[in-house]
Amino acid sequence: MNKVMQEKGSWITGTHAMRNALLDLVTDADLNFNPGGQNPTLGGLFREIGETEYAYLQSLKTFKTDFSYRN
Repeated sequence: MNKVMQEKGSWITGTHAMRNALLDLVTDADLNFNPGGQNPTLGGLFREIGETEYAYLQSLKTFKTDFSYRN
């Protein structure tokens, strides 16, 4: 294990655990919630976060950052 993972590994593990716990709690109605105005739904925010994470992961493989991926 490299030094960065030794130092930051528990933080990353904790962040993933919180994300998984949140996803276990939300319902379809929660994901469709929109606070009004031009704000996206909660599900839309989750999708955008996932697309950003995908772009970062792909950049580690290709050494190029491309945010054009949409699911």
